Amino acid sequence: MVASQGPKPQDDELERLRAELKRTQQRLLQTRRDMEQREVELRLRERAVNSIQSGIVICDAINPLQPIIYVNHGFEQMTGYTAAEAVGKNCRFLQGESTDPAAVQRIRQALQDRQDCVVTLQNYRRDGTSFWNELRLAMVEDEQRNITHFVGILHDVTEQVQSERFLRRVLNSLFAFAGVCTPDGILVEANRTALEAAGLEAEDVLGQPFADTYWWAYDPEVQESLRAAIRRAANGQPSRYDVKIRIAENQLITIDFQIVPMRDDHGAITHLIPSAIDITQRLRDQERVTVLGAMAEQSNDFISIFDLSGQGLFLNAAGRELVGFDQATLIEDTNVRQFFFEKDLPKAVNLIRRVLEEGQASQEMRFRHFKTGEPIDVLWDVFRIDDPTSGEPFAMGTITQDIRQQKADKQRLIEARKKADAANRSKTEFLANMSHEIRTPMTAILGYADLLGEQLERPEDQHLLETIQDNGKHLLQIINDILDLSKIESGKLAIAQRPCSPAALVQEIGKLMQVRAADKRLQLLTAVGQNVPEVIQTDPLRIKQILINLVGNAIKFTDAGEVRLQVEYDPQSLELCFAVSDTGIGIDAASQRLLFEPFTQVDGSDTRSSGGTGLGLAISRRLAERLGGELSMESQLGVGSTFTLRLTVPEVEESATVADDVPPSAATTAPDDTEIQLDCRVLVVDDRQEIRFLAERILTSAGAEVVIAETAEQTLAVVEQAAESAQPIEVVLTDIQMPRMDGYELARRLRQQGFTRPIIALTAHALQADLDRCLAAGCDAYASKPLDRQQLLRLIAQHTR
Repeated sequence: MVASQGPKPQDDELERLRAELKRTQQRLLQTRRDMEQREVELRLRERAVNSIQSGIVICDAINPLQPIIYVNHGFEQMTGYTAAEAVGKNCRFLQGESTDPAAVQRIRQALQDRQDCVVTLQNYRRDGTSFWNELRLAMVEDEQRNITHFVGILHDVTEQVQSERFLRRVLNSLFAFAGVCTPDGILVEANRTALEAAGLEAEDVLGQPFADTYWWAYDPEVQESLRAAIRRAANGQPSRYDVKIRIAENQLITIDFQIVPMRDDHGAITHLIPSAIDITQRLRDQERVTVLGAMAEQSNDFISIFDLSGQGLFLNAAGRELVGFDQATLIEDTNVRQFFFEKDLPKAVNLIRRVLEEGQASQEMRFRHFKTGEPIDVLWDVFRIDDPTSGEPFAMGTITQDIRQQKADKQRLIEARKKADAANRSKTEFLANMSHEIRTPMTAILGYADLLGEQLERPEDQHLLETIQDNGKHLLQIINDILDLSKIESGKLAIAQRPCSPAALVQEIGKLMQVRAADKRLQLLTAVGQNVPEVIQTDPLRIKQILINLVGNAIKFTDAGEVRLQVEYDPQSLELCFAVSDTGIGIDAASQRLLFEPFTQVDGSDTRSSGGTGLGLAISRRLAERLGGELSMESQLGVGSTFTLRLTVPEVEESATVADDVPPSAATTAPDDTEIQLDCRVLVVDDRQEIRFLAERILTSAGAEVVIAETAEQTLAVVEQAAESAQPIEVVLTDIQMPRMDGYELARRLRQQGFTRPIIALTAHALQADLDRCLAAGCDAYASKPLDRQQLLRLIAQHTR
């Protein structure tokens, strides 16, 4: 029997293989489990990456084209590109025309330097719109520290960039210096005003300690004061003080500087805000104001000075007292607007604008009393104050006067003027009534004297009658003179410019006054210069009135010799001169000064040899002034006098028609009563029997049929009855001043009743306003009392042809 043997070698190998296979199976199983776990983790990581709103992009750094190999969902949402569209492209495809080349260069430099970086640049979406991208770039290395990939994280910071740009524009639009610092004093922003003041660029100062920048680095003490202010601000305590800063190598300016902390929503200090305004000019202005103030303080007028924004610089003691400005209140804390009531502010602002444009303006204004609130009427005179060196305005000065008393005086003057106007109206009414009350009986006196003259035959009776007539006419002339003076003084005397002949005027005056000169055995000579134009434009009636008065006076005060009337013309000055000279008694120098005053005569004694009211020369001078000329005189006692009327008159073309509607003078040849015959039926209306009788005699003697009425009411009935009969009234001659119904109302009633024939007013009123009123009431013409026979007949004949 054979003994058993040990394990065979092949069995051992097989067992070993089985064990190894088992271990391999276990490792494969573990690997599978690990891979499944890693796959789960990768899916979780991918989900996590895709859930991030920021964009993530991974690029292959080994490939020279550096293509994108992965983008997350955030990238797709941000750019509008799908992963399929982005993978394989270089990141540059997101750039566009507005992408800053400097930002792109910073990315390239970071890749070259193998450094992470953060860059903000403008990228473009798939639809072409742009967005601001804050790109954080990180490098990925293998075990040998070779860069195999780089990862970019994209943040859309468009709103932040736009806000920063807006804030930067705001900063740059400020007139003041402004900037932004970190809490440790690093300057990160400076506005354009601050940079341009010193001729700096942003890169010259940004990123530096604020205290070491150009503005401050001229004086260690100034820098240390700023550092202390920065430390206080970083601890929450603002600082403000005046300090000098440098804007050029040899130029310092004074600024009102402050630095304050800026906090986030949680109260944490994130930045410091330094700001300043240049007060160099203000300090100079204050120095000037101090000098001016020392002078103005002594004035009794309200004197103040304000800067161009209206802020007070100076107010003197008189000004403080006027408006109740408290002595403890600083004018520097007061604006000019506070001196006015709210509703007066627009007027004050407009005046200041005028001052800035024109240099000076004044206007009545109302100040507000600071204590009582009562209004103060002032004359506000404002003027611009310019820098004597640059010529630029730097302030406004005011000199203000309290005009309350002046306005009260003015109001009293207005009241006095009203009373004077009322007195003038009373005077006018008195003159009108006086004219009527005197002219009406004068109509009877002179009219009946004319009728009586037709019956008297004895020369001595005729002489007595002529005396009555002459004195009646003299009294009438006095009335006319008084009325003329009143009309001139009230400005109611009408001047009617029309073409006329100077030569004809002289000749007519000569003929008119020849009889009076002959009565005193005087020569009346007339002369017309060679240069006198044929026709001029003036008021011939008023010139005749002046010349008749001057020639009449010359004849009156000349007992022997001659009176001369002549006219000359200067073509250069267009001056026409009428001169009346005499060889009379002359006038001494003392009396000459009073000669043209109303109611003044050279001889005012009770024993004077000549009559008159002393109104003629006063009226003549005023008429000359109304004509645009002057009346002067030269006289020598015992030798004679010369009165000269000077008028500036343009020459009129010779083809112009010379006025023919000037009332004829006494020298004009007029037809007698028999030459004017009337063939009409006239209704005479007057409440006075003597006037009715006189008018009837004048009209019937000329052939008219006359009907009489005593009142306006009777007139209306007569006219209506006559219209119904075969004998209608052809002319109504009516008095104006009558009881119950006056002539104005009668004329209106007749027109309303349908009467279309002529109505002639017979009035003792001589004022132009009364005559105009006659025409406005419906009258066709008017005749003034006392009745002039020839004038009345001619007027009726003219309107009945």
